[in-house]
Amino acid sequence: MVFSRFFSLYALVSKQIFILFKLGVIATILFILLWGVSTLFEILFFGFTRYVKKKAYKLAMLLFIFSEVIFFRGFFWRFFESSLRPNLDIGILWPRFSIFSLNPFLIPFLNTLILLTSGVFVTIRHYLLLFNKKMARYYLFFTVLLGLYFSLIQLTEYKNLHFRICDSVFGCNFFLLTGFHGAHVIIGRLLLLFSLSRIINFQLNKLNFLAFELRAWYWHFVDVVWLFLFVFVYWWRYV
Repeated sequence: MVFSRFFSLYALVSKQIFILFKLGVIATILFILLWGVSTLFEILFFGFTRYVKKKAYKLAMLLFIFSEVIFFRGFFWRFFESSLRPNLDIGILWPRFSIFSLNPFLIPFLNTLILLTSGVFVTIRHYLLLFNKKMARYYLFFTVLLGLYFSLIQLTEYKNLHFRICDSVFGCNFFLLTGFHGAHVIIGRLLLLFSLSRIINFQLNKLNFLAFELRAWYWHFVDVVWLFLFVFVYWWRYV
């Protein structure tokens, strides 16, 4: 009788918590939309963002990138814990015999060159925006194109792998790390594509390119994460 009452109370509390969680998610999305609309209104009607808001946006972006660093830190921590101290749960072997090392100087190295080149292009585009909008448009277009090429090559790599996410701890760690990074590449590419559309519509100028600058920071963060992936997930195991 006591246990039945306890579980009934637990189910009621859980239901209320879930409702509060949904309300919190909805409120967060609404606040983000209102913030975006107010920012866009200020840019379109005044042509620039106030200095105080610029500092706030930059700080917010730095905090967001820091949260992403913590996010990937958890996956890398699990990867190093399993690889440096393999225990009985994973057969005291990393990776197991059925999983062969990937050659890092084939597809992974090609993807590394693609992302680094896209990072160079987005940096050049940042400086050209102050002087030559037409050339800046081309460099940003090539950056978006290289990001798309990276995702297609990664999809090809997944199709040709001889192991899957359910194949031991290594398969799980590999697909989680590379998969989440691939998702960040897609998000960054969409953000840069939005900046490209604003350049084409002449909505970015010398006084107002903060949105692109913050997106460029995000793209460089994606590049740095991939360098860690290439060195430790691909190259380190191969050697």
